[in-house]
Amino acid sequence: MKNRRKKSLILKITVFVLFLVLLVGAEVIYLWQQQFYASHFFPGTRINGMDVGGLTVGEVEKLLDGSIDAYSLTLTFRDGEQETLSGDSMGYARIPNQEVLELMGAQEPSWWFLHMTDTTDHKVTVTTGFSYEELAETVYSLPELQADRIKEPVDAALSWDGSRFVITPEDDGYKPDPAVIYEAVYEAARSKAAALDVTAVEGAYTLAAVRSDDALLQRQAEQLDSLLPKTVITYDLPSGQEVLDGKVMEKWLAKDAEGNYSLDEKTWDEGISAWLADFADHVDTVGKERTFESAHAGTVTLSGTSDYGWAIDRRAEFEWLKEAVRSGETMNRQPVWAKQELAGMDDHSGLGGSFIEADLTAQHLWVYQDGEVILESDLVSGVMTEYSHTPDGVWILDYKETDTTLLGDINEEGVYGYAEYVYYWMRLNDEGIGLHDATWREYFGGDIYIDYGSHGCLNLPLDVAMQIYNYIDETTPVIIYYAEPYELHE
Repeated sequence: MKNRRKKSLILKITVFVLFLVLLVGAEVIYLWQQQFYASHFFPGTRINGMDVGGLTVGEVEKLLDGSIDAYSLTLTFRDGEQETLSGDSMGYARIPNQEVLELMGAQEPSWWFLHMTDTTDHKVTVTTGFSYEELAETVYSLPELQADRIKEPVDAALSWDGSRFVITPEDDGYKPDPAVIYEAVYEAARSKAAALDVTAVEGAYTLAAVRSDDALLQRQAEQLDSLLPKTVITYDLPSGQEVLDGKVMEKWLAKDAEGNYSLDEKTWDEGISAWLADFADHVDTVGKERTFESAHAGTVTLSGTSDYGWAIDRRAEFEWLKEAVRSGETMNRQPVWAKQELAGMDDHSGLGGSFIEADLTAQHLWVYQDGEVILESDLVSGVMTEYSHTPDGVWILDYKETDTTLLGDINEEGVYGYAEYVYYWMRLNDEGIGLHDATWREYFGGDIYIDYGSHGCLNLPLDVAMQIYNYIDETTPVIIYYAEPYELHE
């Protein structure tokens, strides 16, 4: 009896202990689960159709980040060139919000055991966006927008086609505006457009401002066609040909503030005169420097002090042009010459093969006939002062005479500065420079000229002067130069 009671007591105690153990275990499990679901979603929780039971807010955010669709944008540029921008290159991503965190906050972890078999669906907003910096970097680095691709636009304009003025169409070139294109790309990406035709974006490319259908251009082309004569004058010049046609004459017309052309006689004549002045300045060689290929001193440069060369008679040519340009004819001609060179440009620089060459550095001259030296001699040139030194240049015989007296300037007392009798006098220019014999000299050549030279003429031995006198005429250039630089003294 006593043993039975003892066993019963032990059994009760064991059951009680087991009950306490189970009770404590259940409490531990409850508290652990309560703590777990304080940061994890209940089983059966679905967000935007995804099972997120047992996941943290961060894990759900990652699922939502991965749920957005892949995105790309294809851009079409000029000439059909295309570039496809990936979402990654634009910084395309989901924009986080507080909705998932709020759902977690609304979950009561103490009642976790009531949701073990429930299914709860939630919907949160998924918004995507772009990185301004990444999108800008991607757009601005596109090859189609780089400086080396730029070709400036060219406006439509009037141009001469050889017989009349026509409109040359504009060339829009290739000059994109990166800022405008970026804004268009941003708007397209923001609306998740699949493609963007950049050529259709206003201002995406800088275009030619003046188009071929411009009313003023068309009106000007019509006016020029009716006002300009069809005359074409081809000038045959020593240096080649130059054409005077409508392209030149267009500048002789009057043009008002609105760009309309008209023919005004005064403006027309002024245009002819201005063109002829430029033309003559280009063609004339008188008074200009020229080079001379000397057989004795190499290439020498002659100053423009002499009057040998080509020179257009501007007054006579102007009078002829006034009438000729109205004729409508096509013609070839030479201008009216006031002066002409003796040979072509390709013939010893217009000097030919028969000439007299005087090197004043060497104090020596050579007489050429058909390219061969037929006479040479020492000489004495002008004293090396500003007033008396012999100028360099090219001259043609003005006149020649024998047995004459050369007279200097008259001084204040009415006396000639000098009076020298010469047998052979060959004058070259209006300043009284020429060639003559100097029988009063015993020696020629050397450096006599520096301090004891002439008044500017070339002094020659009598027999040399005689031979040159018999040789020289109005077709004989006389080339005078200094082969080396010189200094003048007081």
